Amino acid sequence: RSGWDAGYTLVVFNAPFDLTILHRLDPTFQVTGPVLDPYVIDRAIDPYRKGKRTLTALCEHYDIALDGAHDAAVDALAAARLAWKLANHEQVRADTWTEFNDKQAAWHAERQESRWPTCWAGAGGRATRCPACCWRAWRWSRPPPPGGCCWG
Repeated sequence: RSGWDAGYTLVVFNAPFDLTILHRLDPTFQVTGPVLDPYVIDRAIDPYRKGKRTLTALCEHYDIALDGAHDAAVDALAAARLAWKLANHEQVRADTWTEFNDKQAAWHAERQESRWPTCWAGAGGRATRCPACCWRAWRWSRPPPPGGCCWG
């Protein structure tokens, strides 16, 4: 939170997962600044590319060094380097950080909806996968669905 207050951008690989977890741990958590997710952006700008979309695979594809994967500092630096390369893509540009976050949220939601078109697929009406709650993680301007995210 203090990073956003200071004007920084949060770079996180697979942000919907991490932001959802943060919100579940602290329901007062809100995204109050820009978030840049190389994973979501890569899927949006190159949706038909074959192969994995792991941090390692994206670093190889974009020719970014990743020495010592799965070390938090190494992974963070690699994600930041990916973000730097992807942020200038014409599809990514936005006038404001809220527009920037909304673009990523929409890209993620579109992908999730195409993979899991319904939330209420589980026994007794319990959702097994809920795209609505994970894409809302980008901007908690609305509370999560009643009962919280379907994952927890």
